[in-house]
Amino acid sequence: ALDENRFGEAQKAFQKAIQIDPKRPEAQQALDQLSSRRSQYNTDRALKTAFQLEAMEEWQKAVEVYDKLIAEDDSLTKPKIRRLTASVRAQIDMQIDTLLNDPLKLAEPAIFRQAKKLLDDIKGIDGGKKLESQLDELQEALDLSQVPIEVRFRSDGLTNVTLYRVGEFGTFTDKKVKLKPGVYQVAGSRIGFTDVQIRFTVKPDSSNMPIEVRCTKAI
Repeated sequence: ALDENRFGEAQKAFQKAIQIDPKRPEAQQALDQLSSRRSQYNTDRALKTAFQLEAMEEWQKAVEVYDKLIAEDDSLTKPKIRRLTASVRAQIDMQIDTLLNDPLKLAEPAIFRQAKKLLDDIKGIDGGKKLESQLDELQEALDLSQVPIEVRFRSDGLTNVTLYRVGEFGTFTDKKVKLKPGVYQVAGSRIGFTDVQIRFTVKPDSSNMPIEVRCTKAI
């Protein structure tokens, strides 16, 4: 049973042998060997699983397997070495996913620069199909974040309109402005009327739906 890695069955047999004749050392020696063999067997299986996860580019899951192995036996060197690469790739995955899940953040110059640097850094990594797909998606997101979208504003010719981070528009009835994708806030003010503020989002596929900015509630 031990030779065929049936550890539970082997353990019961050795323990029974000890009960039959506690003075003989062979059974206890076999139990010690079983413990060592089982530990090595479980380690080898876990490493095989981690290698498969790496091949699938499931880096965070591979890190979790390595962490568990290291926690169980801190003397193991292979999991520690493999974890270094896996953790770096897992971190890259997380950064890319964060950007792709909310590409409008690329409207912020600092985040755009970080994303551009990340893209340049990972281009030198020898990766698989998943990384290639992430590179393409991130490049597309970066490109689209810089393409202005036409946004149409309508007012009543009496309301002073200000688009934060862009400028003051003054009064008008119809105005078109090209804005990069992102979240914006437009404000309207008029003497004797309550100010208005409108928050809106410009997406790469935004339609030309007009944004109405009018102060209509008298004070």
